[in-house]
Amino acid sequence: MLDDHLCDGRLSLNGTILAKTLGVGTQDSFLTVGALDRRYYLTLDYFTPRVFSRNDNQTMVDGASYLLKGPMVANLNHGPLGHPGDGEYDRWEFSEITFAFRFTRNTLSVTLEGTSELGTAGSSGVQQSLPKQSTQVAVTVLRPRMKEFLRMTDSGWLYFEKRLDSFPC
Repeated sequence: MLDDHLCDGRLSLNGTILAKTLGVGTQDSFLTVGALDRRYYLTLDYFTPRVFSRNDNQTMVDGASYLLKGPMVANLNHGPLGHPGDGEYDRWEFSEITFAFRFTRNTLSVTLEGTSELGTAGSSGVQQSLPKQSTQVAVTVLRPRMKEFLRMTDSGWLYFEKRLDSFPC
């Protein structure tokens, strides 16, 4: 899923940049962004790709942001930690995260920012608490990848392209 959409961007934890090329995937109810080695990835729940296109043109150009609050609106995973098949991952849940986006004629820029709750170590046998993680993700989806990223039909994409053509470069 993440290999389908390779994009420029950055994934930072506590101010340290971990990746500058990210894999991005969308499904009907979540958005996942992660480092290509899949060692770190952030999943935003309660998401629909339609959130990008359901705004008027000016809002899409100026940008919009949403503060999502509630139990486990997002989660950050790190792993696999040992043998790939053993299922050991460090995991942090987010009860609050900011999701923002903005369009130009040729790009869709998306950011996710938040601070996690205490994490859980994924090592076998011992449950250990991990410190909170301040997480920032920024990703740029180029126009040739937008149709698939936004999960649009051919007819929907034709209409959306006309909207994009009216946006500044």
